[in-house]
Amino acid sequence: MKWGWRRLHRWLVWSVGFLLIPWVMSGCLLLWQDLGIPRVRPAGNPASLDRILAAAQTLFPARSGDWRLVLPRRPDDPVKVVYVASDPFGGPEAPVSVYIDPYRAEVLASTEGRGPFWEWLYRFHTSLLVPGDTRWLLWVLSAALAGILASGARLSRRGKSRHARIGLTAVPALTLSLVSGLLLLMPLPTAGPEPRPPLPSLQDRPLPPLTPVVDRIAHRHPDLELREILWTADGSPWRLAYHRPGTPDLEPAWTIVYLDPGNETVLRISAPLESYATLRRWAYLIHRGVLAEPWERLVLTWGGVGLTMTAFTGVFAWWRKRRRHGIPAVQI
Repeated sequence: MKWGWRRLHRWLVWSVGFLLIPWVMSGCLLLWQDLGIPRVRPAGNPASLDRILAAAQTLFPARSGDWRLVLPRRPDDPVKVVYVASDPFGGPEAPVSVYIDPYRAEVLASTEGRGPFWEWLYRFHTSLLVPGDTRWLLWVLSAALAGILASGARLSRRGKSRHARIGLTAVPALTLSLVSGLLLLMPLPTAGPEPRPPLPSLQDRPLPPLTPVVDRIAHRHPDLELREILWTADGSPWRLAYHRPGTPDLEPAWTIVYLDPGNETVLRISAPLESYATLRRWAYLIHRGVLAEPWERLVLTWGGVGLTMTAFTGVFAWWRKRRRHGIPAVQI
């Protein structure tokens, strides 16, 4: 039985290892793509939301696209304002992230998309640079990785070699990445919830100030903590995301408030989404390593580094064993 596990493990490594290692390592690098976010120096009380938004809108007109304002979690975090142009031919083709100092209401940095290097890594990790729908290929790689982890864990239960020890420490992180990634690969169900009545459009109304509207909701619902504000160029009601104390401070658990800012009327308060969509969001957060930053990212990164190290130690041990028995290294 052990001979069969060893044969399966070796066959999977030699057949897909050359592609599996760069695929896993590209995902590990993508975990750290936001390291370039600028830091701020706290100085007094934060500026009003209107001043912060006005700083971002010095780069783009207010009604020319969709806006998402993400409030900072830590005192040294900037406010992130994401702008998506309604007409890509008249504006940036990729979403623009504008980072603003919340204390001085000054633009710190502005980036369009991920940048060439990160964009290439993202395309490689999600499609392996193969045109068309490559979901089947990712499923094949995932199945191969699962087979390598299962056979390696089976063979390493009593192993004392460096190869076995490194492999066992990398298995939990790789399993976490693998399961969350498979959930993201699953197609969305076609049958969704029953359609709700359309919300009234605010396209013809002037954009009201942010601060009075947000303060009004805070007065009515003092237990909610604001996390994000989203509004679109078509004049749809604002979408405000709140964290309710006692629940996980993560996007799947946020309470969504739909607001008519012209009348300052709450149109609907939405609980977290349906179970399948919530499961996918949790899988996304786990796969991105944001549940317990930076420790989860370090754990997931070790999974990729450990897989790479076991590949080298395993090939070296295999080559040394064959040299010891006088077998040519070219035979598999």
